[in-house]
Amino acid sequence: MIQVEEQGSLRFRFAGSGLRAALGQDVSGKRLQDLSGASVDMLSLGITAAIERQAPVGGVIERTRDRQVWLRLPFSGSDGEGLVILCHDVLVREELSQPSGRMSPGMSATRTSLAA
Repeated sequence: MIQVEEQGSLRFRFAGSGLRAALGQDVSGKRLQDLSGASVDMLSLGITAAIERQAPVGGVIERTRDRQVWLRLPFSGSDGEGLVILCHDVLVREELSQPSGRMSPGMSATRTSLAA
């Protein structure tokens, strides 16, 4: 979960074990702006839109060997203050998929959660 601070910076309130494994460190309490790398870029997807719209946003990114399915879900207090963004990312790896994108008979997708 990411806390939107008064000055606009984004701070991890807490991070799950999947995110720790993906980033190689515990990012709880750290600012998103102070981190770098492809995994951080994936997390940043849609955060700005979720903040501006005050509504959930999500999508799917087709990559060479997998798909990243992501969701950014904003929550705020009853007074509209204290915005927090729940970030959930899943990498779905399809091995030996057919050109249509459907799995070959007998194959299964492997999921790796990168939830924040």
